[in-house]
Amino acid sequence: MTKLREIMKRHGMTTTALATAVGISERTLRNIACGSAPSRRAHQAITTTLGVEIWPGILPSERRLSFKRGDQTEFATIEAAKAAAREFRGHVKRRGTVVTFTRSVSFVVSYNSAHGARAPAAAKISESIRYERKPPSNDHSPKT
Repeated sequence: MTKLREIMKRHGMTTTALATAVGISERTLRNIACGSAPSRRAHQAITTTLGVEIWPGILPSERRLSFKRGDQTEFATIEAAKAAAREFRGHVKRRGTVVTFTRSVSFVVSYNSAHGARAPAAAKISESIRYERKPPSNDHSPKT
């Protein structure tokens, strides 16, 4: 079994689901899984979709993160927590190094070459995150 098939099995993804998510045909995906050499672009798209390095030297280029209302994250320093609170203004509350989300937020962290594919944390928050607000109707959490 190829590494791609093992990762698909671990994620519970079918060939159809992965091909649809990546935007390639099932036949192309099967050819890739069997070891044929398609374009680097196809390898990159699959790697980014699964979020795992499958082929040497091809790393995920971005990752989507979602936080629900009430989710918390703790930062190493107060300065980092303050920067996150400024960046997510209106969507979080901060107490010390802990940031609590007051609304559902989904965003994409891009790993660009300026900051290195393996070290997105080296980037400033404002440079590495772009958000997509979810409509308020998706937030079914009880109001506190």
